[in-house]
Amino acid sequence: MCIRDRSKALTGQGWVSRGGTRAKVLLVKPLTYMNRSGEVVGEIIKYFGIPPGQMLVVHDDLDLPYGRIRIAKRGGSGGHRGIQSIIDHVGHPDFPRLKMGVGRPRHGEPVESFVLQPPYPDEREEFLNMTAQAEKAACAVLSSCLDAAMNAYNKRPQPASSEQKTPDD
Repeated sequence: MCIRDRSKALTGQGWVSRGGTRAKVLLVKPLTYMNRSGEVVGEIIKYFGIPPGQMLVVHDDLDLPYGRIRIAKRGGSGGHRGIQSIIDHVGHPDFPRLKMGVGRPRHGEPVESFVLQPPYPDEREEFLNMTAQAEKAACAVLSSCLDAAMNAYNKRPQPASSEQKTPDD
């Protein structure tokens, strides 16, 4: 592995079927402080010659409603220091992201500690559902294409209703 200091990241490799061919996948979990995660990401994509558009960054998002996921082709940091670090080390914001909605603190706790804590007890089941959905979405990005995954997973959840409306209503 290219990382000079192996304490900076956990890594794994695998294969995914894409369009009838096998493609190698590299999984990287930076172990640096979140606001320095770009150091690891930048080092890895440079070593392997991976275009930033070919990576998928998975991260929490305070502004996305709790339990929702969203796939984006590119974007700014939105105040997320880890994403800003990646943008700084990659050199631009044009890389795909899989955002996981964690909502905002409900009890006045600082954001910095809120995002490092487990979910609130009454949100644990929804958190597990979100992570399972995010896993499926990441697999869809890797095995098909970004646009198809966005079309499949960026849909707003439909409210549960006892009456189904028909186009004739």
